[in-house]
Amino acid sequence: MKAASHGGIAEARTNLLLCIGCSGKQGDVAEKVGPTQHTVRQVFNDLVQDGDRIKVRTAARWRSRLGEDGFDRLDSALRQVIALSEPSALPRMPQGGKKD
Repeated sequence: MKAASHGGIAEARTNLLLCIGCSGKQGDVAEKVGPTQHTVRQVFNDLVQDGDRIKVRTAARWRSRLGEDGFDRLDSALRQVIALSEPSALPRMPQGGKKD
């Protein structure tokens, strides 16, 4: 992202991302950092646009290296890994307590 923006703005965005945490709520960021909701919304929108551009560029680069079939297999495998990382897809963790 730093290459897609000016250094100071990229650094500010990175710092803002650290404030987001897992919640991803704009209000949480505004509360922690202090900017107006409008400012936070604009930075979020910019981050989404930057992320979309980077995603498209990255996919195009991998398609050119792997070919269409290879990229499709990679994409399918990554989607399976992501699906497995969903809490409902993971095996239940053993509960502590008495052992027989």
